Amino acid sequence: MGRLEMADPQKSEITQLPNLGPASEMWLNEVGIHTKADLEREGAVGAFLKVEAEGGRPSLNLLWAIEGALNDMPW
Repeated sequence: MGRLEMADPQKSEITQLPNLGPASEMWLNEVGIHTKADLEREGAVGAFLKVEAEGGRPSLNLLWAIEGALNDMPW
């Protein structure tokens, strides 16, 4: 989340990260990633590969979005 943005209590921890919305959250939740800590543990590539292995068909945009989210920057 950017330094000037306030957390939205309606959003989950994943969707409060930059670049990640409901579709990304759905894919990540399906592979057991529910928090920023989960995402950090898996890393961008690991999370992307888990989504792919579970039968998701993510584009590379998801990989870039996750990496940006982990580094608090736009994808």
